[in-house]
Amino acid sequence: MSEKKVVIFDLDGTLLDTLCDLGDSLNRMLEHFGYPTHSYEKIKDMVGNGATVLTLSAIPGGKDNPHAQEYIAYFRTNYNDNSNKKTRPYDGIIELLGKIREKGIYTAVVTNKPHHAATAICDDFFGDKLDMVIGDREGVRRKPYPDSVFEVMDSLCAKDAVYVGDADTDIEVAKNAGIPSVSVTWGFRDRNFLVEHGAEVLVDNANELACSLSGLLATNLGEITPAEGK
Repeated sequence: MSEKKVVIFDLDGTLLDTLCDLGDSLNRMLEHFGYPTHSYEKIKDMVGNGATVLTLSAIPGGKDNPHAQEYIAYFRTNYNDNSNKKTRPYDGIIELLGKIREKGIYTAVVTNKPHHAATAICDDFFGDKLDMVIGDREGVRRKPYPDSVFEVMDSLCAKDAVYVGDADTDIEVAKNAGIPSVSVTWGFRDRNFLVEHGAEVLVDNANELACSLSGLLATNLGEITPAEGK
């Protein structure tokens, strides 16, 4: 019997373009409490480590701001109510997930996005195309710690895994878990940043990702039609 395999994805900046909804909720929080807002380009550099880090990166004083917890709670609530306004899957992603599943390979998400928000948005966009979704939960170490990656592999009884992401934390979590990684260049970090942080396999579109995964998983995922993933 062949060993089970799983492709584990980051979420924001890898499967979904969530920047505008994250940015809008963050700016609504800043406006509400009388702070200057930030451009999407600046917010792009802040995302990737969860709601708490994002909020602390945006407010004056960061974690030392005496009202930080109030601001974090406001952002979380606002984003939960507005997480599906402008968000969309990147081109070719939906088809790619389908093709991976057709080959009998599991698909999963491990993200630093709050767990309830991650599961809700994945249900909205991907339905049964994902076998497991794990977000940030209290008492569990977040990426780049490999705890949630190991949880996915154990739960799905998968011996082989590949991690796909768009940031340095994704490269690190794969290394910490002892599995190969693929870095996508369409997300929140550019190619130069990824290379500087140890990326070894980089892809620019869903077809290149399918090709890389085909080699790493010893299977043929075929061509991806980007229009079907929009």
